Amino acid sequence: MDRTVGIARAEGVAMMHKIRIAGSGGQGILIAGVILGKAASVYDGLWATQTQSYGPEARGGASKTDVIISDTEINYPFIGTCDILVCLSQLAYTKYAGGIVPGGTRIVDPDLVVHHADDCIPINASATAIELENPLVANMVMLGALSRLYPVVSGRALEEAISHSVSRRFVDIDIEALHRGMALAESLGTGEV
Repeated sequence: MDRTVGIARAEGVAMMHKIRIAGSGGQGILIAGVILGKAASVYDGLWATQTQSYGPEARGGASKTDVIISDTEINYPFIGTCDILVCLSQLAYTKYAGGIVPGGTRIVDPDLVVHHADDCIPINASATAIELENPLVANMVMLGALSRLYPVVSGRALEEAISHSVSRRFVDIDIEALHRGMALAESLGTGEV
């Protein structure tokens, strides 16, 4: 079953996507949003905004970043409901799952979001990050999966954004995690996960 969401761009119709990435403090949720927004605006030539919020706990509390990507100017940087929700924790899923438009897409890490709706797309980001011997790259695995399931930015743009957003010592592992996430998403169409 092919779960890839295509992007239709009709002549004269603006493209706008509202994406929320949510998880717990310390999972790299905010840097994932920064990288996604930078990939769109700096390297793919689109318009993008990125906002963020997190709970009072620096680590462990629910955090989210909202990214709007458009091919026209964005008038307001905040979103009420999103088109796509990416969740890396149960707490974040419980808090933000209701804030998605009807027919929107929810991508979850099933090891971390155990209780979720049946129509969520499972991406084993944390297990993949552990295979890569760095649990902190689960956020990049999810960005890779997102780029294949909901291709609003190119893989090349994400690689460039990573290269210019993280410490040099983490660039290679983050890009490897990005590619692993892309492969995970592509395997959904073949039935392999």
